[in-house]
Amino acid sequence: MSEAPEALSAIAQPYLRIDEQHFTGYIDARIGEPLRWLGPLARINVLVGATNAGKSRFLRALAREAPYVAVPKRALPTLRALTTLCERWGTTEERIPLRFMGSSEPHVPPANASTFIREIHRLAEQVNDYGQFTYDAELFRRVSQAVERTLGHPSSDTATMEAYASLETRRRWLARLREVPGVSAGFEAALRELRGLLERWIAVAPCDVATPDRIYIPTLRSAVRLFDPKGGAKIDEDVLEATFRMNYNWGLGPPDQQPEVFTGNRLAWAIQQERGGTQEDRERLRRFEGFLAQEFFGGRPIELVPRAETKDEHQRLAIGIAGQPDRLLHELGDGIQAIIILMYRLFTAERGSWLFIEEPELNLHPGLQRIFLHALANNAYLREQELRVFLTTHSNHLLGTLLPETTDVSAFSFQERAAPGQFVVRPVLDRDHNALTLLGVHNSSVLLANCSIWVEGISDRIYLRAYLRAYQDAEEFREAGRRLMREDIHYGFLEYAGSNLAHYLFDRVDAAGEETPEQIRALALCNRIFLLADRDEGKEEKHARLRAAADASAGQLEYHITVGIEIENMIPAAMLLAVLPQLVRDAPTLAIEPDAAAYRDARMGSYLRELLGPTTPGGLAAESGTLTTYYKHKLAGLVAARITWAEMNDAARELTLALYAFIERHNR
Repeated sequence: MSEAPEALSAIAQPYLRIDEQHFTGYIDARIGEPLRWLGPLARINVLVGATNAGKSRFLRALAREAPYVAVPKRALPTLRALTTLCERWGTTEERIPLRFMGSSEPHVPPANASTFIREIHRLAEQVNDYGQFTYDAELFRRVSQAVERTLGHPSSDTATMEAYASLETRRRWLARLREVPGVSAGFEAALRELRGLLERWIAVAPCDVATPDRIYIPTLRSAVRLFDPKGGAKIDEDVLEATFRMNYNWGLGPPDQQPEVFTGNRLAWAIQQERGGTQEDRERLRRFEGFLAQEFFGGRPIELVPRAETKDEHQRLAIGIAGQPDRLLHELGDGIQAIIILMYRLFTAERGSWLFIEEPELNLHPGLQRIFLHALANNAYLREQELRVFLTTHSNHLLGTLLPETTDVSAFSFQERAAPGQFVVRPVLDRDHNALTLLGVHNSSVLLANCSIWVEGISDRIYLRAYLRAYQDAEEFREAGRRLMREDIHYGFLEYAGSNLAHYLFDRVDAAGEETPEQIRALALCNRIFLLADRDEGKEEKHARLRAAADASAGQLEYHITVGIEIENMIPAAMLLAVLPQLVRDAPTLAIEPDAAAYRDARMGSYLRELLGPTTPGGLAAESGTLTTYYKHKLAGLVAARITWAEMNDAARELTLALYAFIERHNR
């Protein structure tokens, strides 16, 4: 492995050049032409599609494509236009200018050709037979300068100055050029177009090139060593790797330029090498063992132990668990073996490596898939390593978990065309239903949050969203090592609009009899509900009924009421004082001091009307004493924009902690 592999770090969400020579038959769905750019790339990149959609073939080609060339998205239109222009010059007719300058071979510029002609010829030759550039930023700069000189700008190039000593000379040269058969009359315009394109390219920054360490994990993988069926002897070589390389002709080329193929078949040997390796190697192995201990063994320390029963026996991998006898890996179940193969190479890869994994869901229960994906997306050490991962998948569970994570995940759908050997590739934005259709996924399988939070209205939703954000931004949250919960993935909101709650039946379906009730069965819509209601006055019977339903729901319904009459009663007095000048125009001129104890059991509209006195704006409070809709929403927005965990009072914190615990419980 290289000591310091390069990574595409200079460009955020880069677009990767795809050489059509190695990716024959892949079509860019956005423009209907051969795929020349794959992007935007992220830290985790998922290739999805039905069987025979070309995903694995693409992944194998991508793993062997190094060095990788990438550009920012803003450069793509300029590069496409440059390609088109140079493709025109690459035709026989448009190469006649080279003959005109004294060469009998259009492909070889003469020794005495001007700097301009030599550079233009080199630029045209940057377009290969597949209509793609080999990018050379310095060449672009030289050509741009040559075009400037040709069009009349000063030059320090003596040969060029002598050849085009005056504007009249340049005009005569261009005029003669136009007279040559086959040369476009718009050649000067083409030069100006080229100059503009090159200037735009140079302005958006040069391309980024990387040659990272590459690790390929095929579907042909197993952590259990194989035996010779005839003699019973253990097979020492990695037969799975050899089979993969033979099947896909991966034995060609210098070994140091080939991706590593990791099947897990020599896992015990690899771990022994790590144990006897450098301090950095041993630290990576310790981190991996710590991950396994936390996720699968209740936090008890473990040790991966390569061992042999006799000196002649090949090594087998055992797991030493604190306080228990060692257990051989093959005794732990297929799922544990599968995730160990995947995670081992992630944890032990060199910084900046690229990993290519075929169908990581193989032998992984959805629960193990979630552990794998959560670690891939959120493990602090793996993020620090700046790995770039490419996956192929048929798993709707994997897809449903990763697609909404737009910061770190990109997804690309693959679909086979009617024409044999052709595949359409398109980026999947957000949670693309078309990509899910290609997988045969039902909406009930993905795209639904794992639990729901039911609130009376939009203001309640704004407060709870802000409280959860404040908690997850707090130092207390980070120190506890809590998991970040995201709206629309881990939980979602539903507004039931106050009195409409009476239309829902929260009893469990099996406890409600066989007849269809007049109300809507809430647990048939969402089976994990956190229900928040205002305490209000005279609602004791409703609260008692819903608490009883929650107790009988076996954890599917959790019922909470606000400490005060309504959710606004939880706003800290200092926060209310801070936002009043923005809520009410005349508040800054008043000597007022909100008292949390005074409004804890009061309607906020009535309390502010009493606090502000004659300066109370019309329409602040409704007849019931609550704030009117306009002021209710405005106050919620002002508080949500400023509130921090340190500023929240005990009532708001307790509600937030209960809510987070509910969400966490239903996302394990």
